[in-house]
Amino acid sequence: MGRIAIFIPTLEGGGAERVMATLANAMAMRGFEVDLVLAKAQGPFLKNISPAVRVIDLRAGRVAWALLPLVRYIRQARPQAVLAAMTHANVLALLAQKIARMPVRVVVSERNTISVNYRIARSMTARMVYILAKWLYPSAYGICAVSQAAASDLVHFAGLPAERVQAILNPFDLLQIERRAAENIDHPWFA
Repeated sequence: MGRIAIFIPTLEGGGAERVMATLANAMAMRGFEVDLVLAKAQGPFLKNISPAVRVIDLRAGRVAWALLPLVRYIRQARPQAVLAAMTHANVLALLAQKIARMPVRVVVSERNTISVNYRIARSMTARMVYILAKWLYPSAYGICAVSQAAASDLVHFAGLPAERVQAILNPFDLLQIERRAAENIDHPWFA
């Protein structure tokens, strides 16, 4: 099995970060070589990463500054596939693959309703990310979204054929849920 890279800005608390941490651990548990590639290795979910997952810190203060370090990573590690999550990371992963000129399969994962995020984006830089997404997403090996509604929105926003975007629901760690459900709750509300 080849190496799989998961690229996300950080592991700061959020739904996408939790999902990518869960996926990295699950893939490693199933015998895949997994690199969790972070623009900056920080955030509360770092403590949840399995020792079987190699954490790669690109040491970039901002996601945009991770472009060249990500290109270097792709050239050196030669992952078979890169799964990116969140629009700005997706755009960066696709740009890095083009610059690296390596035969890596980049799969992008849209975590929100992209047209809404584009409408509320205020800065020109933020709006440019969505414009680049429209241009770059067709070159992705795979495109997924967290729900059928988000997939449909992405199809319309980026002018993609409907069959190119797959709705894949978020995974969950059932063992962790069961462990936490068994914990004692020490709060007056539950007395």
